[in-house]
Amino acid sequence: MNAAENQSPAPEPTLPETARILLSTYTGPAIYAENGVSVASNTAAATLLERSGWWREAESWLASHARTPLLVKIPTDASPITVEWTAISVGENQQVLIGRNITLEKNLQEVLTDSRDRFRDLVELTADLAWEITVDGTFTYIAGGKSMGYKPEALLGTRARDLIVRRPLLNDIEIFETEEPIEKREVHVRRADGKTARVLVSARPLRNAKGERRGVRGLFRDVTEAMERQEELAQVQRRDRLIAEFVKSLREAQEAKTALNIAANEIAEALGAAGCRIYNLDSQHTLQTAIEAGMALPEAVNGYNRELLREDGRALMDESMASAALMGATTVQGAHVNGAIWVWRPTDRGGSWPEADKMLLSEVADHLGIVIAQLDYQEKLRVLSECDGLTRLLNRRTFMEKIGQRISSPGNGSALFYVDLDNFKAVNDTHGHQRGDIVIKKVADVLHHTARPNDLAGRMGGDEFVLWVDGVNRQEAEAMAKRLVGMGAELRALSASPEKPLGVSVGVALVPSGQSMRTAQLMEKADSAMYQSKRGGKSTWSIAE
Repeated sequence: MNAAENQSPAPEPTLPETARILLSTYTGPAIYAENGVSVASNTAAATLLERSGWWREAESWLASHARTPLLVKIPTDASPITVEWTAISVGENQQVLIGRNITLEKNLQEVLTDSRDRFRDLVELTADLAWEITVDGTFTYIAGGKSMGYKPEALLGTRARDLIVRRPLLNDIEIFETEEPIEKREVHVRRADGKTARVLVSARPLRNAKGERRGVRGLFRDVTEAMERQEELAQVQRRDRLIAEFVKSLREAQEAKTALNIAANEIAEALGAAGCRIYNLDSQHTLQTAIEAGMALPEAVNGYNRELLREDGRALMDESMASAALMGATTVQGAHVNGAIWVWRPTDRGGSWPEADKMLLSEVADHLGIVIAQLDYQEKLRVLSECDGLTRLLNRRTFMEKIGQRISSPGNGSALFYVDLDNFKAVNDTHGHQRGDIVIKKVADVLHHTARPNDLAGRMGGDEFVLWVDGVNRQEAEAMAKRLVGMGAELRALSASPEKPLGVSVGVALVPSGQSMRTAQLMEKADSAMYQSKRGGKSTWSIAE
């Protein structure tokens, strides 16, 4: 066996916890670097690191503290790709680089620029119809104008005003009787095939030696297609502005929820919608409202959500009701649906949604998938930092911070419940910590189901739990304490023995309406009441007087 065979494989680098989570959960390329040196990466980034040259640029970027995203072009076997890197600090001189492939976005911007140039050329090359009429409005001269479909000889001798498509409240025939020059005035005229054309008219009155008008000479420039293209271009520009706002809000907002709130308002405004709602998909594959802007969406959306989720991937729905027109789309991250977006407007603002609006919503949904993924990730990080890992209840530090905010100002009456397990140690001693963890989780389930949306439930450590309830009086607090003790009886089947039955002892500290209290004082009162319950025979409750 030679020396090379005797060598042990290099040890895996030890990563900060946040870096490890990012590298294992982020679906795009992610790289962990220390002092500007790449130390570890996920699978998506490993291939990129094999490409030479671009990392030197990243090193310089990191050395300059990487305050703004870095755009690099990386060669691949097919064609170069453009990746936008964002640096997340996870320690001193330690960063995780999160990459996003923006090649398609850059290509679309270039295509759009080419399209605008082409549009300008088409407008300049549009064929004009030159004409001249007598004082009575009869054509005496016609040239060009193939786009309108007329042969010159067919119009000679006809009345010019007969070409005008009359519209209410507008008198466009005055262009043939004008006493002053007219420049690029838009009117609607009838083509040879009977369809309406939008033309820009420039005209000059013709006068005889005495200064009397003897006719009018002018040009019709058919701008029907140009105006339609301009409107389409305006829609594209509107999409560009909206997408730019998404990207900007995502970069500048400290939280993904803030970015979603900005996005919801921008979408509603861009589409002329009365309301917009954005959903994220929870672990139970149910759409939960993340952000809502404007007027509330009709309840019918809940049923349509189930239809949307039947599609495995991108889906778009356009539903018209008696009172409203709704449009919704799924959001996707990677190959999986992770949310949805709905917009609506009353039917008196317009019927079904046009194709341009559907395209805009679909494009928006693609970008929202990334933001919703960030929202889910930030929520996971929040849970990791604020919650107890076993029970998902608030940990001691977070509970104390939040309760301190609640009791710092007078409220409408509140109560703190201090819950302690009876005979829990015997469970661990007899059946082991695995049985003990099951008991702890059961108690956490009870608190989760007891707590209302605005209440606070936490685990102080070991077998001690707390529950803060706002807006209750003494009678309501007593009833809740009784329920907690009663739910504790459900733990008996997990007891160490019949002689040492599991249960809960509860202590309650009240904060009367209109009063405030220090956190330490409140905790001490609830803890003392709990020990009074213990001394009173366990599996009961007491209120601190």
